[in-house]
Amino acid sequence: MPAAGEACCPPAGGRRRTFRSFGSVLLWPVTAAALVLVFLPNWIAPLMSTSSGTGFGPNVDVYVVAVQGMDCPACAAGLEVQLRAVPGVVGVQVNYEKQQAVIAVPNGTPPPREAILLVITRAGFTGHWPPG
Repeated sequence: MPAAGEACCPPAGGRRRTFRSFGSVLLWPVTAAALVLVFLPNWIAPLMSTSSGTGFGPNVDVYVVAVQGMDCPACAAGLEVQLRAVPGVVGVQVNYEKQQAVIAVPNGTPPPREAILLVITRAGFTGHWPPG
């Protein structure tokens, strides 16, 4: 039993590392990354986008949907991820500058128009198919 004022287990050779000390070390890089993404949103699109920009390959039909309301590449990247999850869609490329989404579906398969418009609307944008 230790005497009054003594610790039962003195620290072993030096400063003891705690979660709090590691937390403060990690706080600065995380804060810097968050500020970069907030003030430079154009950088988030290449990070989130998985499209290679080389096209969709053979055996697909391609359709274009007009999308209004996108303000930056991050908007387009987020919408692209959501549209890829629509059943029947095999490829998506969203371009905020052109305000459009290019949708690829297997040859001979009609695009799931209503499901695509629903995803666009739920993402906070307005979408419409060209006439015809």
